[in-house]
Amino acid sequence: MTATATHRRALTRLVLDPVSDAGAAGPDHRWRLDLPPAPVVVLGDTLRLTQVVTNLLANARTHTAPRGAVATHDSG
Repeated sequence: MTATATHRRALTRLVLDPVSDAGAAGPDHRWRLDLPPAPVVVLGDTLRLTQVVTNLLANARTHTAPRGAVATHDSG
């Protein structure tokens, strides 16, 4: 088992690319990203956190009807 690197990362940086990729993979859905104006910092492994967000968005795409809306929201 390998150790994971834990870093402080801005949540915005962790979700922008996965949400953009989800929009490209699911153009028949409406994708919305709502983030607070102030940065939200999370502590964790960047690769794993991005993987979690990507998987959640893929599940949302799979289980949301075409033309349905998928929102990513964080209130801080």
